Amino acid sequence: MQVPSFIHHPTEVPVKMVVSENQFPLPCINEKSSTGVYIHTETRYIVNTCVEVEINVQTPAFFAKGYVCCSEPLKDGIGFETGVVFDCPDTAFAVRMIEQVCYIEQYRQQVSLTEGRELSIDLAAAEWITQHAANFPELNTI
Repeated sequence: MQVPSFIHHPTEVPVKMVVSENQFPLPCINEKSSTGVYIHTETRYIVNTCVEVEINVQTPAFFAKGYVCCSEPLKDGIGFETGVVFDCPDTAFAVRMIEQVCYIEQYRQQVSLTEGRELSIDLAAAEWITQHAANFPELNTI
């Protein structure tokens, strides 16, 4: 089940996710009462697994540690929709900000393909923020 307060990481922006060597599982995580990020993965992850997420939308890449709250097969049968939640307010805030950067990059690419306009990252950000920022989900900690 997908929860509306989760941010769907855009598939056009590279992301890597690996099981953390430093496992410190939390008590049962409830996807319905959490907020986080859905990431398309090739691997099914076990709920409550501590994972390290690397998002390559800028240099240096962004890293965060979180916990798997769900990992369900995609309807097309290719991979899994894996929900990741965070236990630190600073991490949740940083993930929300980097996800907005990912969406701005996706917007920039989409405008180039559909409208033929080549936008700088600053102009793309200004347009995206005006159109979408008010509806972008908040990320709370577990």
